[in-house]
Amino acid sequence: MKRRAGQRGRTSAAQLARLVGVSAASVSYALNGRPGVSEQTRRRILEEAAKVELISPDEVHARARTTIAAIGLVLGDIQNPFYADLARLVAEVARRWGFEVFSTHTNDDPKSIKRAVVSLLDHEVEAMILTAAQVGDATIFRLMKQARIPFVQISRRFPGLAANFVGIDDEAAGFEIMKHVLSHQYRDVAIVSGPKVSVASRDRRAGWLRALAQAKINLPTNRRLTTTLGEDGGREAAKFLLASSSLPDVVVCGSDAMAFGLIETFYSAGLCVPNDVAVTAYDGLNSASSRLLNLTTVVQPRSLMAEKAVSIVASALTRPKHGPIVTLCPHTLYIGNSCGCPGKPV
Repeated sequence: MKRRAGQRGRTSAAQLARLVGVSAASVSYALNGRPGVSEQTRRRILEEAAKVELISPDEVHARARTTIAAIGLVLGDIQNPFYADLARLVAEVARRWGFEVFSTHTNDDPKSIKRAVVSLLDHEVEAMILTAAQVGDATIFRLMKQARIPFVQISRRFPGLAANFVGIDDEAAGFEIMKHVLSHQYRDVAIVSGPKVSVASRDRRAGWLRALAQAKINLPTNRRLTTTLGEDGGREAAKFLLASSSLPDVVVCGSDAMAFGLIETFYSAGLCVPNDVAVTAYDGLNSASSRLLNLTTVVQPRSLMAEKAVSIVASALTRPKHGPIVTLCPHTLYIGNSCGCPGKPV
């Protein structure tokens, strides 16, 4: 490609991309020393850029060395071990892809979520993974769109938003665990779900109620509790139930952490699980299965979810024009003895 004097640097990224046969984004990553393209493709782009005098020949080798790009991870309540474990797994997977992770927790507070997203954008992260999406405010998604960075929602998603998501079918999982609970012939059931702004909590609750309706069990208002997903939320739910005129046969919780706090408070009051009151949970944390506490729980495949989430943002960085990817990972039920079953040996 012959160039006239004075034209140095006028070839655009789009023109160079057409010349090499790659995306404009790939050209940008190669020229700016960022990950997102293979080393072979990077070298080809840089060599062609030198030929058209977009860079000097001496810069080819220097720019072939990549810097470490960062992914922002916005967590819900870090006091919930589910998010702490997910953060660890995302960081491990991201490093295998050549990314570093900047993580922040928001205590599920909408203002904190917005501040976290703004701060991560100010630090020029390449992509974002969010576990704190909440109903009612799409501001953070508009901010990321304006910044033109890819993002994926994990475990929770914003309703009606056409965007990347990795999680499980919470409604189906909620229905499944409630069906198991009802197989014990329990009739007095209490449910303790997470915040109403959480779509995941809303869907779990919907699954529980569908199973109860199918069994023709009407749940009174004082058996429908909503609280935070951490241990403090479980403690508050237990105190409420202990203060009621009678205890339910079983309490179905929206997280393992919530169940931990609930059971701890019941034990402090002299109650035994499951003999006095049965309990089930949700998340499948390793700590939910021990000789002292063997929770029946929905298991979210956190390792697989982390793999899928990082893969989606990595792919979006190299092929930014693909449509939204929604990945529903398979969940399982772990049957412990907290529900009244003999339970599996631990």
